[in-house]
Amino acid sequence: MAFSFLPLIVPLLTNSPDMETFYVAKSSASLFTFIIVVLQSQYKLVLPTLIFSYIIYLTLRDEFSSGTMFLYKDLRKSVIFNTKVISLCLLYLLYLVVSLLASVFIFYLFLNTSDQIFSSNPSLFGQELVSFLAIIMLNIVAVFITIAFSMYANRAATIVMSIFFVLLSVIAPRLQLLQYVFPNGYVNTISTVGIGISIFIALSISLTYILSSYVIAYRKFIEIEF
Repeated sequence: MAFSFLPLIVPLLTNSPDMETFYVAKSSASLFTFIIVVLQSQYKLVLPTLIFSYIIYLTLRDEFSSGTMFLYKDLRKSVIFNTKVISLCLLYLLYLVVSLLASVFIFYLFLNTSDQIFSSNPSLFGQELVSFLAIIMLNIVAVFITIAFSMYANRAATIVMSIFFVLLSVIAPRLQLLQYVFPNGYVNTISTVGIGISIFIALSISLTYILSSYVIAYRKFIEIEF
């Protein structure tokens, strides 16, 4: 959860491309803009993903190896699995909420370049809204894909694959063949298809990843003996 407080040091990260963009905007940069910069910086940092991957592996797979799961033998595996998945989602939600609160605190205490909460430019606001939803969905997708990986791979492989997913999703929008494979690839499609369709497609792709990963992980979890 320490990475939730990344906004506390963001003012020092003036060399990062995201912060340079924010500072260039100056008085037109809104609170929402800063929040997106923080969330994107956290995602690109990779270290939070590494820690989340480790926690996911400990929560789902390591308990089988240690024999701890045997203590739950009287419960249905479906209940155990869903409870663990929900707890991991709540952990990410807590991480997100703390990040948002820290961002608001830092923006108004140190970076209050404007009084705008959201951008007054409709096209810019639309782009930021899609970016905000995309980065949250990417984090959730990363959690579920890591859950699926943990059911089939060892700890090291699970962590490596989750980091690879994050790195691939960061560079994918810049690659023609992979541009639309991840939800963040639809940030730049607003001008051609509109904000509504862009959000719909981004959410649809995210849900496809999430549901597929859930089903794969669930089936494997049910098969594993206590």
